[in-house]
Amino acid sequence: MILEKDNLLDQSKLNNLKFFLIFLNLFLSLIQLHLNEFKISFLIIILFLNIINIIICNIIFNKENLYFFLFPCIILFFSNFYYLFSPLIIKLLYFESIFINLNNPYESFRIILFYQLAIILSFKVFKLHYLNNDKRKFILVDMLKLNIFSNYNKIENRRLFLILFGIKCYIVFLDTGSLYATDFGDISMKILYGFERLYFLPILTTLNLFLIKKISKQEFIIFFLIYTFSAIFFALLTNSRTELFSYLFFVIIILISISLTNKILLEKLLSVRSLLIFIIISIFLNFFSQTVLESRTYRSDLTPIELLNKYNRGVDKNFEKQNNNSIIGPEDYVQNNVLNRITSIKFFDKSLYEYSYFDVINKLEFKSFTYNRILAIIPQNLINIFNKDYKKIEYQIATGSYLEQKLNFRQTGDLNTGSYLVELYNLNNSYILSFIAIFIIFYLSFYILSNFQNMEKNKITYSPLIFILFLIFNKLTISDNLLAIISNLIRSPLEIIILNFFLYLIVKKKLNYLDEINTNK
Repeated sequence: MILEKDNLLDQSKLNNLKFFLIFLNLFLSLIQLHLNEFKISFLIIILFLNIINIIICNIIFNKENLYFFLFPCIILFFSNFYYLFSPLIIKLLYFESIFINLNNPYESFRIILFYQLAIILSFKVFKLHYLNNDKRKFILVDMLKLNIFSNYNKIENRRLFLILFGIKCYIVFLDTGSLYATDFGDISMKILYGFERLYFLPILTTLNLFLIKKISKQEFIIFFLIYTFSAIFFALLTNSRTELFSYLFFVIIILISISLTNKILLEKLLSVRSLLIFIIISIFLNFFSQTVLESRTYRSDLTPIELLNKYNRGVDKNFEKQNNNSIIGPEDYVQNNVLNRITSIKFFDKSLYEYSYFDVINKLEFKSFTYNRILAIIPQNLINIFNKDYKKIEYQIATGSYLEQKLNFRQTGDLNTGSYLVELYNLNNSYILSFIAIFIIFYLSFYILSNFQNMEKNKITYSPLIFILFLIFNKLTISDNLLAIISNLIRSPLEIIILNFFLYLIVKKKLNYLDEINTNK
């Protein structure tokens, strides 16, 4: 994708969007004042919530920031949306206070506001450093010339799609559910899972071919529909809502990126028709989410095909009774599965509440567990050289589940979402040190993303890989644990670059490329 400065939306258009969001935030805040008792502490939270929103709107709706720092700006927007803005919108639908269904609402919002400041400050510092630094390239990319800006023609793109689609099918049909057999030391399967992360790459290459008029509109729509239906199909086969939600989020990011240089598309996205489409999709997603959850208990015991047949048998009545929409579960913020997915304040609040019950021994055990889990970023075979008793599988438990099980609150599996913020605080017992850690985490993410864009005079060329990495980095804000953050910051960019390079050689049929390099040395 190419972003030309001259074609970027006028600042006046951006100002209109900015004022609309600020006004909406203020309007929703006034409704919250009506729904809550008059308390100084609540007024302070609402005040700072609006201040944070104004600061972020001023950052992301600035033409210069969008031009130089498009993806960091989008990360800023969603980090604010997940924790602060979405509660205002979601609770309006139920005409409830944003504090309803939270255990420690005042403390939770205070901490989140504090941490949002860390992310904002991180962006400000990164911006100053980036604009004053001529060396903006990722060292590995420069040294190895790994073709991160590679494009494909029509035939090559089909070849790319077939390879990645084949890998995806192999993983879904042969290593999912009761068939899952991948060991931590299975390098070949780990490589396949690495290639799977590039599954959305053909969408980007198809879009590029469409924009430069190398394929027709009909071809583009057909390709888009193939991915849409395959996302639904794979989500059902794996009993994973993430499969579909990740795809939809990916599409949203593409639309946001293109709309910045396409005023017509922006107007269409803000139209009444788009609103109706959004409502229809939301209804479908809620139905889909409920369908997946009805068979969640069978996910690890059935094959993908058996699981698909399970859906066809209709609603599990016992599940329906236990999970009625009128019942709020321990992880629910509102009575809607989809809406719960787009707000993270509940997961943080729940983790913070459970952590408050920890005594000194529990906290020390939690700290030891965290350190040992972080070690899992190193290959199992290498760890065993120094520690033969270490087993990664013992640390494959979400922070949310760890807290619950330690306190005997719930025993519902090992994948209940928590918050890395609680884990981070437990390590250093300081909000200030946690603030610094968050600052560093997001500074690194902004820096890495910036190296996947090539700046020329009045235009920026984005590597297709920046969209793939963005999907990963966007989860930093809502991550369950520190291992995921460290892995995504250190390993993921390197793995994606290298695997994309080998994929490039295969698709281009240039497997003799490395030999040519060695010969020329």
